[in-house]
Amino acid sequence: MDVLFQLSLFPSKISKFKKYVNDVASAATSLRDVVKGATEQRGISFDSVLEEFQNTFRALIEELKEQFPPPEEAPGHEKRTLVINAVLNRMEGTFLRIAIKHGANEEVLKNHTSSLMASVLYIVVTIIDLFEQHPELALTLLRIATGIFTQEFLFAALRIFGFAALGPTKGSAAAWLQAWLFGPAVPKGSWFSVLQRIPMARAKL
Repeated sequence: MDVLFQLSLFPSKISKFKKYVNDVASAATSLRDVVKGATEQRGISFDSVLEEFQNTFRALIEELKEQFPPPEEAPGHEKRTLVINAVLNRMEGTFLRIAIKHGANEEVLKNHTSSLMASVLYIVVTIIDLFEQHPELALTLLRIATGIFTQEFLFAALRIFGFAALGPTKGSAAAWLQAWLFGPAVPKGSWFSVLQRIPMARAKL
């Protein structure tokens, strides 16, 4: 089915999706500014804080691997939502702990993270669910999302999750999600492969 025709069939879903993506971009930018401002006041490199986030998330993923081992079959909607929500909740707690440690205001952070996580959950579940029945539409939505985010934010987020130029970093959230959702072979044209191509393409510039 033609993608434009598919888009015309789901106008309310598209509008809602764009709203959530814009909400994520706004909240994430605010969080970055809050954390970056706090680290600069303390003379701490913002890149070193991003590295700390990434290393801490790796340890978190190791815990989640035990809690949610890769299933024998691809998980359904309810199971996916449960796991993604659990991952986001743990990541939010980890993010808050590190950001507060570096001087960011807890109340200001929580005002942004609560809406951010709810929006991210909707976006991720929507895209993954759509890939089962409308893969071309799902890819279009994913491209809409990546087009709204600034390059700086997109690369920083992918780096934290473990999407690297040579593939998912061992022990990262990306590597765990690959194993949990797809196994060793990621389908060509999937949302995961689209995200993976972004850091690969950047490395060639």
